[in-house]
Amino acid sequence: MTDARPDCLHLYGQSQWHDDAYIVGNGAALERLHKSIGEALQYGESRKCFVPSDDEAYDVYISCVDDTFDFETLPLQYHDTEFFPKQVPPLEAFKFYKLEE
Repeated sequence: MTDARPDCLHLYGQSQWHDDAYIVGNGAALERLHKSIGEALQYGESRKCFVPSDDEAYDVYISCVDDTFDFETLPLQYHDTEFFPKQVPPLEAFKFYKLEE
């Protein structure tokens, strides 16, 4: 039996090319993610703290860039270190939130 969490969210990114990505959360967490996306659409950026099942909290940063943004300036999002260097944050996409490598 597991403890009920008010807002639990798991994010699973792509390990390499053509892999699927997954978002798994309960209703409260998905509503908070939805709200955070809305804030990014309105203000350009947002940040919300979420908790996965191991209770190790983490922040989700969301940036809404304009249509002229050069995505080539961002590091690739894949995290399989056999094929790609260690993942670094997409610093160029954020202006308000100061991300660190």
